[in-house]
Amino acid sequence: MNLDHLGDAFDHWKGSLIRLLQTDLTDLHILPMITDAPASWNGTHFELYARLLNVDVGVILNQGVKVFPKDGREKYFRVNPGVDLFLDPDTGVKEKPSAKHITPAEMAKLLPEGSGRVLLIYQHKQRNKNREGNKEHLTLMLKNLSDKISGGRVFAYFVDQTSMIFVSRDSGRLDRVWKRLEDFLGPSSKDRLIKGGNLADVVPRSSA
Repeated sequence: MNLDHLGDAFDHWKGSLIRLLQTDLTDLHILPMITDAPASWNGTHFELYARLLNVDVGVILNQGVKVFPKDGREKYFRVNPGVDLFLDPDTGVKEKPSAKHITPAEMAKLLPEGSGRVLLIYQHKQRNKNREGNKEHLTLMLKNLSDKISGGRVFAYFVDQTSMIFVSRDSGRLDRVWKRLEDFLGPSSKDRLIKGGNLADVVPRSSA
C-alpha cells in the first residue's frame, strides 16, 4: 500500500469486497504492507484507509511499522492465528522477497497445518499484458500457489486490471466465499472467478 494510491478506485473495490464478504470472514484484520518513506502515514491516513476498506481502524495491524521491510519480515507477519487477514501489497505475489510483494512461503507460514484462516491478497495486473494475458498469468500463479501451499485451496476474483486472491486450508470456508461471490456476480462469475489447482474438486460451479 502506498499513499500515492490511497483513495483510488481499487481501494473502493477492495472495500466493497470486504463488505460483501463480512459474514463469511472471521474477525478480519489488515496488513497494509506500506511502501512509503518512513513516517509518511499518520492517523488521518489510516482512518481514511479503514473507511475505504469498510473496517474499524483498530483492525489495521502494524500501524507503527511505517515501511514494510524487504528482509527479516517474520515479525511483521507474527499475528493472532485466529483472525482472517487481508494483505495489501503494492503489486501482489512474487517468489523473491520485495517491498512490493508477499511470497508464497510467507503466505504458507500464515496458514500452518490445521489453520482455518482465510487470506485475501491484493494482486495488481502484470504490465504490458492484455486482458487474456493477465488472466493466463493469474491462472498460472494460482496453480503455483496451490503447489507451494501444501493442502491449501486457492482461487481469485479477476477484474482485468487487478484481482483478489483467496487462500485457505479450510475448504468449507473457501467454498462459502466462492459461493457468495458466485451468487453476487451471477452470469459474470464464469469469467471472473478462477480456480487454483487444488480447488477444482472442492468448489464446483453451480448449475445456475
